[in-house]
Amino acid sequence: MSYRIRSMMRVHERPELMPTFLDNHDVDRFLAGGGQAGLKQGLLLMMTLPGIPTIYYGTEQAFGTQRAAMFKAGSGSGGVDHFDTSAPMYRFIQQATALRKAHPVFSRGRPTILRDNGAGAGVLAYRMSAGDSSAIVVFNTSDNEVLLDNLDSGLEGGVVLSGLFDIEGNARDIVTGADGLVTMTLPARSGKVWMVTDRTREVAGSDALVIIDGLGEAVVAGDCRVAGSAVGAKVVKLVVDGD
Repeated sequence: MSYRIRSMMRVHERPELMPTFLDNHDVDRFLAGGGQAGLKQGLLLMMTLPGIPTIYYGTEQAFGTQRAAMFKAGSGSGGVDHFDTSAPMYRFIQQATALRKAHPVFSRGRPTILRDNGAGAGVLAYRMSAGDSSAIVVFNTSDNEVLLDNLDSGLEGGVVLSGLFDIEGNARDIVTGADGLVTMTLPARSGKVWMVTDRTREVAGSDALVIIDGLGEAVVAGDCRVAGSAVGAKVVKLVVDGD
């Protein structure tokens, strides 16, 4: 996905004018092969990147069939109107579009990739910038919890990032570490959006020093022992490819 984002910005002279979509009338619906958690991530991705978000009718009702009837007079509708403004996906799209409309940085800004995972599904993070406005968007595309470790925000330490949106519904403010890095655990299929503010807070540095002993060049076919030292740390978590 990071490759596609960079390519979009390089290929199109005005990427903000290019329609973007997850599915349409010529292809299977996203939900024909994907889940609702992934659909929400895809929708939030569209709403926080340049382009004209294009939503195929029925996505807001979580349709899984390509050209299913919306209203009871349609073929195969079962005589039932399916348009429901209280449907969970309808409400999610409503909130995501409100985010985009309220903050022009998402429709007029330019993305900078901050982190991706070349080993597979996992962290995707980018910063959107337009003029003096800047926002940070983070996804975990994996079905497992992953660690976002030492993300270089490009900011000073102690900067308050205002929580704008969270797929899980509880957007919270965070503060960059003493060195401007951000570390947190991301739930499976999560998506979070923060706006960079001019507010700052005092943050304490860390004296912890964790070192893993060199593993050498040999190929290991079975189990192996990893050793090292942790000075000033009570708990150590070992992360391999974000897992």
